[in-house]
Amino acid sequence: MLTGKKILFADDDEAFLAMYSRLMEKNEMKVFVAHDGEEALKVADAEHPDIIILDIGMPKKDGLQTTQEMRKFDWAKKTPIIILTGKQPELDKVAEASPTYYFLKGNKSFEEFISTVQDLLRD
Repeated sequence: MLTGKKILFADDDEAFLAMYSRLMEKNEMKVFVAHDGEEALKVADAEHPDIIILDIGMPKKDGLQTTQEMRKFDWAKKTPIIILTGKQPELDKVAEASPTYYFLKGNKSFEEFISTVQDLLRD
């Protein structure tokens, strides 16, 4: 169960962020949101979420840059980070950033996405 787990969702698409945040809250997770990479870094360092979900195409810092910087925090070295993006990323850049997982928006159902989140939080 995801009850009480903290999740950081960072995306510059307000509608998408609101929809996924509501769905996560229905799973009784505490949701923190950020609208760009810099804000995501600040929120993550303040809240130490149990899992982080980042869009690639965000202002100020993209999701891959943000992932690389988050991995420098001691507390975040083993925190699951999911890249959730609408565009097919360059796989070498994804590998360099070292996210735990990445999803293309629309390629997986919300149920599949939640299942992946649950699996990562159980590890």
